[in-house]
Amino acid sequence: MKNVMLMLCMLLLAVPAFGLTYDQNVTPDVIFGSGNANGHFTVDQANGVELGLRGKVRFNASGLPENTFNELAPGEYYFLAGVGTGQSDITPTWAFEWSVNTDFAGAGNGLVGDFAYELGLDYDPSPATNYLVFDPITPNTLPMSAPYWDHSMGDNSTANGAGVEAGDAPTYTSYLQTYNVAQNSWRYSWFDGFSTFNPNDTGVYDIYLAAFSSGTEVARTHIEVHVYNETPVADEASTWGGVKSLFR
Repeated sequence: MKNVMLMLCMLLLAVPAFGLTYDQNVTPDVIFGSGNANGHFTVDQANGVELGLRGKVRFNASGLPENTFNELAPGEYYFLAGVGTGQSDITPTWAFEWSVNTDFAGAGNGLVGDFAYELGLDYDPSPATNYLVFDPITPNTLPMSAPYWDHSMGDNSTANGAGVEAGDAPTYTSYLQTYNVAQNSWRYSWFDGFSTFNPNDTGVYDIYLAAFSSGTEVARTHIEVHVYNETPVADEASTWGGVKSLFR
């Protein structure tokens, strides 16, 4: 019976979350940085809002970023454990990237500043979770209390890499009431409020992003970042025996 229940739990965990779509582009494109390809986002489009998350190779063996996402199963991204080449001792080889579009269909659904947000970063690589939770967009909110963020912002016509970034709080506040798209590429080591993150640890980190209107959740996306000591292979079936069965 115990084995049957274990198999049932594993099957339930393998079922994609309702409402999410996988291996997707975000609207209108990836507007931050330069040379960053669209695609491989785990996306929720609900109530006029589009939210996207993905993992990405940030530091390859040469210390350079790649448009390599290793989405080997729906919403699951696989990366090597270890410190990124040429980086500090808590910087992993991977990053996560997020996208918010509060009016993806161009129907006048609202601007970035019309909503509140919640980002959950799991700092426990075991099957348990230990989330650092904060609003990654609204200024001056605890626990971060940032007066402004350096997000790339734009609208549904903004081209690849053509987002604008605020350099001060007044500009950022004006952008929140001008644009419907905000995006960024972040590293786990930047937000280790628990002082527990070790890029050499293997396991699974859960990340979610949600948007709220007047206190009501209107959209949510979620991914898993799998970190282990073998080079990711072409599909989850080949990876399963090496890592997934250890953690999920």
